[in-house]
Amino acid sequence: MRIIDPIMKLLRFLKWKLMQYIIRIPALRYLGFECDAFLRKYWSKLFYNLTNAYFDKRTYDVLLIYPKSDVDKSILPPYSLLSVAGPLIKQGYRVKIIDQRIDPKCANHIARILKRGIICVGVTFYTGSQIKYACQLIDYIKEHYPSVKIIAGGFHASLLPYQTVQYNNIDIVVIGEGERTFLDLVAAIEKNTDLNDIHGIIFKEDNKIIRTRKRESINLNDYYAINHSAIIKYNLIYPINTLFTTRGCNGNCSFCAVPVLYPERRTVRPELVIEKIKEILKTGIQKIYFLDDNFFADFKRVEEILNLIIEKKLDFSWWAESRIDQVLKWEDEFLIKLKKCGLSRLYLGAESGSDRVLKMINKNITVDMIINANLRLKKSGIIAEFTFMAGFPTESPSEMKQTQDLIVKIKKDNPRSLIWRLNKYTPYPGTRLFDLCLNDGFSPPESLKEWSDIHFYRSAYDSEYEKELY
Repeated sequence: MRIIDPIMKLLRFLKWKLMQYIIRIPALRYLGFECDAFLRKYWSKLFYNLTNAYFDKRTYDVLLIYPKSDVDKSILPPYSLLSVAGPLIKQGYRVKIIDQRIDPKCANHIARILKRGIICVGVTFYTGSQIKYACQLIDYIKEHYPSVKIIAGGFHASLLPYQTVQYNNIDIVVIGEGERTFLDLVAAIEKNTDLNDIHGIIFKEDNKIIRTRKRESINLNDYYAINHSAIIKYNLIYPINTLFTTRGCNGNCSFCAVPVLYPERRTVRPELVIEKIKEILKTGIQKIYFLDDNFFADFKRVEEILNLIIEKKLDFSWWAESRIDQVLKWEDEFLIKLKKCGLSRLYLGAESGSDRVLKMINKNITVDMIINANLRLKKSGIIAEFTFMAGFPTESPSEMKQTQDLIVKIKKDNPRSLIWRLNKYTPYPGTRLFDLCLNDGFSPPESLKEWSDIHFYRSAYDSEYEKELY
């Protein structure tokens, strides 16, 4: 292992440099992105064949599984599972995370671990094709190890807990935040105590489905126990680490499920954020993607983080998400400070090129604001990366064409800007737009597996004009 690690790091470095060179050449840019996706897919297989995935002889208490999907391109660490694993590890439990996206022999490794005995298995998934692969793995585990308790969690399971727990081989569903709930569950299953006392779950017992009391929102500062040294294998595949510093969003977009799951926005103390950044930098990774739904919602708090980055002389490149209207409120001095502190890319939800649609989905922005934010970021040198959607209820073909025209204009105004992807609108239960979809004739899936075919993601290269943008 000690000999293999530096070799793999060198290969990763050479691959990364090659990709940086290719995507600078316009004629090769599209080919470069396709090549990068291909290399990542087979790089992961090579890496797992040469590392201790095949030679892990340890016994674990908890197995956490992240299934693959049909749209895995950028393989970032599964932060949802790392968040759940942190408190368990802190309490002395031995936790193993298996990620099917980078593990070509996933089922074999699961079997090897379960043969040695385990307390329970946790599986997370989002709406779409990941459900298909999650169900395959869950069915495999129950077929060969029927006594093992399987716990499901994640966005989809939290939005539709009753439907999820009705799946034959799922025993328990964690609703909402899993850090405290999963820790309590593991202890209860280990000691065979009553699950009714655990808040925030739904489970089967004696052919009945029981839902316990709602779990109160946790204090993020008390559960900020991510062990970044445990995810170096991801960095060998995709050299960027992830971090969250808040949960929830102060926006109220009618299509978004975040306000449904996290109605109360909470933050991590700036000093604790800096400590986690330093931990990541010690692993040798110099790029961090902040996963917050809206990193810049609290301007004063962001200022504190930036001041600490300067004070501690932390040198790294980072990406974050913001709102269009926030960017337009920032002074030039603040943009300069962001650039100085390492902000290299800003993700912005533009969503539509139609003012009517933007108003309907409650974005509180206009097309002109999107155009002006793009120009401001062009001037600052920070790369603007926009996301869009199509297929909203009541959206006309001409309004979809307006979105396409806006994408073309954004690229023309700012050639360095990026269009991350054009998403398909997905009606999530609990959102305000979901009811409008029902009124328009949408028939939601009636079982967990049926949701496999419904997801917002589409390939970034599905249409001709998008190929031109890349």
